[in-house]
Amino acid sequence: MRRKALSILTLVLSATVFASCTEDVPEETTKETTAATTSETSEASEASEATGLVEGKTNTMYLSFDDPGGPELTGVRLSVCCSDALMSQISVTDLYGVNVLHSEVLGLVGIPLEIDYPADHVYAMEVEFFYDEDSLRGYDENHMSIIRYDEDNYFYVDVDNELDTEANTLTFTPEGPGVYMIIGADSWDEIFNGDFQEPDQSGYITDWERSADTGSIMELADTEWALMNAPVFTVENVEQLASVVWYVNSFDDYVTVDLQSDIDLEGYDWVPMGTSQVDCYGFSGCFYGNGHTISNMSITSSRGGGVGFIGYSKDLEVYDLNIVDASITGGGSVGILGGEVIGGPYISNVNVSGEINDYYNDAGGILGHEVYAVFENCTARVTIDGEPCNYLSARLQYLDEADLEEVFEVTMDDTGLISRTSLDDESGYDNLTWHIERNGSVILDRLAYDEMSFNLFTIFIPESGDTYTVYLTYFNDYTYVRCSNIAEVTIE
Repeated sequence: MRRKALSILTLVLSATVFASCTEDVPEETTKETTAATTSETSEASEASEATGLVEGKTNTMYLSFDDPGGPELTGVRLSVCCSDALMSQISVTDLYGVNVLHSEVLGLVGIPLEIDYPADHVYAMEVEFFYDEDSLRGYDENHMSIIRYDEDNYFYVDVDNELDTEANTLTFTPEGPGVYMIIGADSWDEIFNGDFQEPDQSGYITDWERSADTGSIMELADTEWALMNAPVFTVENVEQLASVVWYVNSFDDYVTVDLQSDIDLEGYDWVPMGTSQVDCYGFSGCFYGNGHTISNMSITSSRGGGVGFIGYSKDLEVYDLNIVDASITGGGSVGILGGEVIGGPYISNVNVSGEINDYYNDAGGILGHEVYAVFENCTARVTIDGEPCNYLSARLQYLDEADLEEVFEVTMDDTGLISRTSLDDESGYDNLTWHIERNGSVILDRLAYDEMSFNLFTIFIPESGDTYTVYLTYFNDYTYVRCSNIAEVTIE
């Protein structure tokens, strides 16, 4: 999501700005932008031309917002005592989707706003946040408050405010430039008590529905079926599969999907299951294909962060699934099965076919961007921009095309002692790392640039029959590349 910086006098806005010498908010707007509208009252302009700067007068400005990520907050009005010239130095910035820390505050109502002004020259500022009570989705209107981010202590603190449920406003005096937001006060209290829970939003539109491109999903999804069956889904038709997409993207849950029939997605505008978008969720769980086939999946996307049948995942296992005749256009981190999949995914008996076009980074046959994926008995017959793709993931292609040199020597003995040689100059080996596997699974990646040896068995307890594999890697543009021999020890 792009940054929406709001500058009052230059009208470089994604909101509605009114400037006047009174506290009345004009009712009319004159210029529309993609996010909202922009206007200035003619009275303010004429007064400025006629009288010039008036030191110490009260100026009022109103900004309206239409951010799908936080529609609860509809506008903000600032009343401030300062000259006209100083008004150009006051700005309000919508941080939703730009600053992840502030966008994902527990109990956030609406969007976080950064209010910036020359504090030494502006005084008697009053701020009103306007909210839409119909968009609160479970938060108690009578228990809302304002918090700000304390940059010195890296924490959020309460701000004294006045709540008016008739006017739908919260009014406060800012404690200096900074980030301010509306919070569900009950939720805020629960955070301090260690028992925070989001309000029940199952009867409301989800963050994913209101802020993302949902394609054909919401035309097909049966949300009641999804909520009734979650987190274990037995899928027999396209409507149920779409319902799983809705649930995965809308709720933070570990799911199991059991596919019981072939599904044809011909004619549907499909969207990935799992997303990295703010306030939405990635896929976490197991998908059992049971040998069935999903055909004719078509996805068109301009998003990065994962495009594929599964878009984004930190915890993924997929078994016995076929995806055939798929077509993906656009996006970053693109693969037929999964786009951006980290956390060591396990992919077994998966076969895909199709085409990927107009992607802008990290495309592979089965997975796009992945970290230490394990592929077992998998195939991909995929073209990327018309050329055959010979790799199951983008990382495997980078590894194959990277210059592999064993410039370090590593050793490991049966007592667990691991050692390496050194170079006079190791500056060209960024993030030099010990890579250690046990019985084929990664158990440790540990920085090695200032460590010549250590004992693994002080960290992991060995068992008879365990086989340990050790080598060094470094980060080479895209991924970690091996730069040493491979040492292997089996415990007797």
